[in-house]
Amino acid sequence: MGGDGASYLELPEQEICEYYLNNSLKATTLFFGHDKETIKKILYKNKIPLREGTERMIMATSYPVAQIDPQTNEIIHVFSSLSEAEKATGNTHHISDVINGRRKTCKGYKWKKFKKEIIQNADTKTQDFPSMGHLYE
Repeated sequence: MGGDGASYLELPEQEICEYYLNNSLKATTLFFGHDKETIKKILYKNKIPLREGTERMIMATSYPVAQIDPQTNEIIHVFSSLSEAEKATGNTHHISDVINGRRKTCKGYKWKKFKKEIIQNADTKTQDFPSMGHLYE
């Protein structure tokens, strides 16, 4: 802050906020080279809540899941996480069995783990995904 109370440090606030949404507070501070309090102030100013430890852990281990028609192999829907897919289909735990190769289908569908970067580059409202060749992990 300058003597007049104005900030003279140009920070890429939008980039910081977007980065934090996919990473931890610690990773954000290291990536942008600013202290934790500065990053927290930027997040607060932009109305982005800080995540608790459990939420951070879930975010780090969650992955998008694709629901696939078994006859046509077309993607029907992409869920942001396995738990979201389970809730939408009746809270079954067999989706992960399909993803891990222990079952062929669950609730009549194939299921695949999606690469996170594909989801980030896709228009999920229209489910317009980039080329289908490298969608799965």
